[in-house]
Amino acid sequence: MFRITLLFCLSFLFFSLNAQQNVDKKTEWTKFRTEIGKFSVVVPGELIEKSDSSNTPLGSLKMHTFYHQPEANSGNANFMYMVQYCDYPEGTLEGNDTTFTNDFFESTRNEAAFSINGKVIYHTPVTLKDFQGQFWRIHYKKDSAVIKTKAYIVKNRYYAIQTITFKALASNMDTDKFFDSFQILEN
Repeated sequence: MFRITLLFCLSFLFFSLNAQQNVDKKTEWTKFRTEIGKFSVVVPGELIEKSDSSNTPLGSLKMHTFYHQPEANSGNANFMYMVQYCDYPEGTLEGNDTTFTNDFFESTRNEAAFSINGKVIYHTPVTLKDFQGQFWRIHYKKDSAVIKTKAYIVKNRYYAIQTITFKALASNMDTDKFFDSFQILEN
C-alpha cells in the first residue's frame, strides 16, 4: 500500500512539475477590451467569445463568456482564463443592498460548486471601485483542481472572472495578474 501511495504522489508531483516545466518561457500578455461587455482585462493569449441563453423565472438570460485555454507546456500556471457577464432585467439586481448581494453571491458560488461536484473552500467580500463583489475558491476533481472566482455586480450586470488550475499550482502570479487587471469601463 505504501508503494502505491508513494507512486501516486511521485506521479502527481511529476505531472505538476511537467505542467509548469516551461515557466521560464515568456508568455506575451495582451490587453483585451470590449465596449459591449464594458470591461478590459490582460490575458496571456486570445480570448474566444461564446454566448448561451437560458430561460429562467426572470425571462431569457444570455451569458457571455470570454475564455482562453493555453496550450499544454506553454508556461502558464492555469489551464483556463475566463470572464463572463450576464445582464439581468432592470431592477433585478440591487447592487447597493448588501444583504441581497451576499445572498446572490452565496447561491451563485454554491450552485457553481454543486454543478461540478466541488466544494467551496473559501469566500470573502471584495470590491472593484465602488462595486460589491466576492472572491471564492472551489476545489473539485477529487480535490486536485481549483477554480478561483472574483464576481461583481455592476448595476444590472453580473461579472465573473475565473481561473482554473491544479491545486498544486493554485497560488500563482498569473491568476493575480489576470484578476488585478480586470477593469470596468465607464459609460
